[in-house]
Amino acid sequence: MHCASHGEFEQGRPLLEALKERYPAAELVLTFFSPSGMEHASWQELTDTALYLPADSRKNAGKFLHLVQPDIAIFVKYELWYHYLSDLHRRKIPAVLIAASFRSDQIFFRWYGGFFRKMLAYFNLILVQYRDSARLLDGIGLRKHAVCGDPRFERAANIAASAYRNEILEAFCNGKQVLIAGSTWPADEEMLSKAFASQKTDNWKLVLVPHEIDRKRISQFAEQVPGTLVYSALEKAGPGLASAKVLVIDQMGLLSRIYRYGTAAYVGGALGGTGLHNIIEPAAYGLPVMFGPHHRQFPEAQEMLARGIAAVVENADELVKALEGFARTQNQKEIREAAGRLFDENGGVTGKMLEHLLLSGLLPNKKADFQN
Repeated sequence: MHCASHGEFEQGRPLLEALKERYPAAELVLTFFSPSGMEHASWQELTDTALYLPADSRKNAGKFLHLVQPDIAIFVKYELWYHYLSDLHRRKIPAVLIAASFRSDQIFFRWYGGFFRKMLAYFNLILVQYRDSARLLDGIGLRKHAVCGDPRFERAANIAASAYRNEILEAFCNGKQVLIAGSTWPADEEMLSKAFASQKTDNWKLVLVPHEIDRKRISQFAEQVPGTLVYSALEKAGPGLASAKVLVIDQMGLLSRIYRYGTAAYVGGALGGTGLHNIIEPAAYGLPVMFGPHHRQFPEAQEMLARGIAAVVENADELVKALEGFARTQNQKEIREAAGRLFDENGGVTGKMLEHLLLSGLLPNKKADFQN
């Protein structure tokens, strides 16, 4: 299975877990493009074999496939590597694209996109998240596809249901209204600092989880917002936590679990041009979710906005106003119920993907057919 980064790994992980359970004798090889995938330890729970996929050239692809000898190659979401796909096709090794999502403005659907359509045609099966994507593939003559949904819903629901306690966060939150701001970038942090330096947010606390750990940015935020504590500087839950207004989490890997301590969530990336991060994770806890205006490329954002689970904010004043609305008990109840329905409708994605892989003959029906 090839994933660009940690985000794509989280989308592919439920299927990887299902394959590991179904074919315990099979060897799972995981490859990444980005350090955010390789440097995240969670893949070690599934396989001992993870590495960077060598650059996409004819020589590298040939050598890699000769050494690994895969029975099937699974690519997650957007990963299209021409020489690898071409060589897999030549060797008659099945290639599958999962969790795929397409838009009409992408190059695959332009008159000059023939080369990119050819790469899509190399896949034996494309499992898409939404029906709109399936219709786009139909429009360019690609029929080997199926709609399975977004596996992030299943992964996020499993994390939300798992046991987790953090004494520092419990002492900080202390029964107060808490905004969890996850995967933030400088533009997000500037807006949040203005909002939480104001007396208008005195009834709220902020847990800030930057996308990148940058000590200079953390120091600047602490200077702008009095009462800011940094997670790594705290050895244990102390008396000062309850009175602090902001807690900055400067440790990777906690975000998906600490949303459970929130009253509302803000997810970064859509205020600037970096791209909206995972808004499904906070919704799994029934939290209302806020994000910036640049979200058009993310279908889950449109869905949450339509259901009243999410709100778009562009500045500190809009953020404060949204928090005032989310503080109302009735609004919180309605949002939790709407989020629950959304997750119910998007359940069972892994089972659907596995079923299509089996029905298409790309995986053996007998568990013992995959051997080392």
